Amino acid sequence: MDLVSMPERGYVGDGVGLRPKILSDVAPGLALLHRHGALLDGRREGGEAHQALDAEQLARLWLPWQRENALGIQYQLAVVDPPASEFLGSVVLRSGAAGAAVEVGYWIDPAHWGRGLGFGGVRLALWWAFAALAAPSVSARVLPENDRSKALLEGLGFENLGAVPREKDPLHVYHLPRHRWLGGNGDFEPHPA
Repeated sequence: MDLVSMPERGYVGDGVGLRPKILSDVAPGLALLHRHGALLDGRREGGEAHQALDAEQLARLWLPWQRENALGIQYQLAVVDPPASEFLGSVVLRSGAAGAAVEVGYWIDPAHWGRGLGFGGVRLALWWAFAALAAPSVSARVLPENDRSKALLEGLGFENLGAVPREKDPLHVYHLPRHRWLGGNGDFEPHPA
């Protein structure tokens, strides 16, 4: 499988930056996961698994930012506040191969909610998935009670396809085909940071 590159400093659009994760993102990312892990997953309670995670384990999950594994290709991206490039959240894109459907996952530091960083970061990730990865579609899975995430996805043109059968958690699948993205975001042109 071919890995697709991104400029080291990433891209900026709508006042938000998206770049490959780097080693200096691990410490703030780990602090956020320890402090807000369950909330970042869209839950109000629980989430003790995040507490057991240490910096070395998180670094192995996040770095290198692009890698192949048994499920395909994974791209670990940081949502940042330009121009300082301060780590404010995470986006991961997963794909079976270049030109295949992509799945997106994301979270933003709750201290920065309400500033449009989630919307802007995911919008940049979608632009990159459709432009650089040639994805025919992008999907996301969301807990039914995560109203913020559902609103974000619907605001970007995703359609709720309903609950995933036989999943441990009652996740809802959201889907965005390329033609709908182009119809609603065709004028979106980020620039290199």
